Amino acid sequence: MNNQSYQEIDLAKITPHPDNPRTNFAGPEFEEFVTSIREQGVLVPVMLRPKGKGFQLVAGERRFRALSRVASENGGIKGRKTPSIVRELTDDYAFDILMIENLHCSRCDQHLRFPENVGGVVMWFVHTVAISFVLTSNWVVRSNIHY
Repeated sequence: MNNQSYQEIDLAKITPHPDNPRTNFAGPEFEEFVTSIREQGVLVPVMLRPKGKGFQLVAGERRFRALSRVASENGGIKGRKTPSIVRELTDDYAFDILMIENLHCSRCDQHLRFPENVGGVVMWFVHTVAISFVLTSNWVVRSNIHY
């Protein structure tokens, strides 16, 4: 799980994470971000994990979408690459990173609206509690502790 590397990854090989609570990529803040990407490029790599024949986005969906928009305006995303940190991650760890990144971003900008933020927190909480319950249940069963 600690295996990671810096790579330039083709945008066409990247798919967004299906559980990202951030669903709205429009508005003045996002347009400013697109302008910044257009003028300065991507300054911070996105985080990806290998998934199937490509990569799944774990952190940096705004950067990915902004760069995809700029690439589309200039001939398309095929062959356009983005700086990336590629890590081998379990589903649970990738989900945790996704939620933590969104919570941090919600403090940095107003783009992550309240309902999306709450939905992400609730989703993360339920996921974490479920994992904790399973781990605790296995520990209780295996250690022969009875209540």
